[in-house]
Amino acid sequence: FVGRVTKIANSAAALSATGQSTDRAVDFEVEVTLENPPADVRPDLSMTARIITDVRDNVLSIPIIALTARAHTPTGDAAEAQPLADSTGGKVKEREGVFVVENGIAMFRPVRVGIAGDEHFEVLEGLREGETIVSGSYQAIRDLADSTAVKKIADQPAGTTP
Repeated sequence: FVGRVTKIANSAAALSATGQSTDRAVDFEVEVTLENPPADVRPDLSMTARIITDVRDNVLSIPIIALTARAHTPTGDAAEAQPLADSTGGKVKEREGVFVVENGIAMFRPVRVGIAGDEHFEVLEGLREGETIVSGSYQAIRDLADSTAVKKIADQPAGTTP
């Protein structure tokens, strides 16, 4: 069928139409007006469609819960770095970033993210493969201060939480 999107919900639906969360997908309620619909299609029927806006394979990604924002107060080597733009390209007073573990110390590092899925953000800048980042509850990450000593609890498979 050929159609035109006429309305998109402002926020993502909590679950997919099957009642399950989908991996690396975000579900939105969307209205589509069909061009030349078949005679047996009635108005106001519901359907489920999969619309892929973009796909990137084999990219560096982080758990959504690991991304946080901090006021831009550069120190040390970071003072020399240029501020990153936020994910939409605009300048911000706070910087998005993650805490990278260096010798048992959590150091805030700005990152630029790309595509978002249900559980992960694509990382465009700011991290290298193999670096260890801090992940935890929203409140734990929000309250974590730069240069705080941290201890590894356990290895968690990608996409899971303790």
